[in-house]
Amino acid sequence: MDHDEPSITSSDEKLVEEIPVAAGLESTPPISFWQLFRFSTYWELFWLFIGFVMCCIKALTLPAVVIVYSEFTAMLVDRAIQVGTSSTVHALPIFGGGKKLTNATREVNNEALYDDSISYGILLTIASFIMFISGIFSVDIFNLVALRQVTRMRIKLFESVMRQDIGWHDLASKQNFAQSMTE
Repeated sequence: MDHDEPSITSSDEKLVEEIPVAAGLESTPPISFWQLFRFSTYWELFWLFIGFVMCCIKALTLPAVVIVYSEFTAMLVDRAIQVGTSSTVHALPIFGGGKKLTNATREVNNEALYDDSISYGILLTIASFIMFISGIFSVDIFNLVALRQVTRMRIKLFESVMRQDIGWHDLASKQNFAQSMTE
């Protein structure tokens, strides 16, 4: 082996070239989940909490829609049978539907069914609006906070690289600066 060539070692039939590593570029141990937020400000943590609350609101609207749908379906069945007492419902009476009828005539059942469908439509519109708005806010809040944190991390990386001595850049051949700034 010539002394002018870099030292090459063989491991599992692969050639690995030993290159000196600059100080600070050694591999670091993984960090915990909570340490990811060390670049966050208190204001950003507050917005993350608001985004989480919006996600919870959005998640709770789907069960509400299922409850309203099941009540309306129960009213459809009760109005079609026209015998006995209507089921007890809780959401439809908020907007004038879900009247409890006992052995009502066809006309009264049709009028009550019309009121049920109006109440159903209003409740679904409200639930859809809440789901849409909370979904928009949660996504936008998370994107805004992530953008601010990533920008802050990139600025810190750039500042730390610019503070290094010129010799550090010669030894840092494994570091692709442009790629690390965009990641």
